[in-house]
Amino acid sequence: MKTNEIYETITNKVIEGMKTAGSWKQLWSNPSPVSLAGHYYQGVNQLLLACSDYKSPVWASFNQIRSNGGTVNKGEKGTFIVFTTTLKDVDAEGNEKKHWMLKYYYVFNTDQCTFDEKGLARIAKFAEFENHFNPDNLSADEIIKNYPSGPNIEFKTSFHPCYIPSLDTVRMPHKIQFKNSEAFYSAMFHEGS
Repeated sequence: MKTNEIYETITNKVIEGMKTAGSWKQLWSNPSPVSLAGHYYQGVNQLLLACSDYKSPVWASFNQIRSNGGTVNKGEKGTFIVFTTTLKDVDAEGNEKKHWMLKYYYVFNTDQCTFDEKGLARIAKFAEFENHFNPDNLSADEIIKNYPSGPNIEFKTSFHPCYIPSLDTVRMPHKIQFKNSEAFYSAMFHEGS
């Protein structure tokens, strides 16, 4: 695949993801994608993988799956990701020149695979990074009250939910102005994070 084809594939996947992404709430809860080797994906790869519908945040190449006691389930298709590599050339005068080359490969989500106990333990180790904090165990008001060096919070009937960076202040309507507590806390945490 040529470089311009790789760019076109990435662009099409991002556009496709934007069309199906829905509200910001869906992306909010998505965990950061991590490889079975423990590397957190960055840049466009993070975007490409985080927009998937898989529950597991752990991804792996075919070889990583095999070396961790796993197999790709029949009929599953990989997800396209990219990386750059440096190539060195020497010109006629003996000067070394470097240039970047864009490459691609496919990874599979661990939900698309079957693993033995060793592989499942490794997946759990990396998935655990994403689950170390469970907000369901804490009172939402307590989280707001205990923001470490968090923003000031002001309530007023005429306010729209917003964050003002120059004042480090979240402005919110009163709780009773929201349809329910979930709507209030959703807006509060969106603005206060």
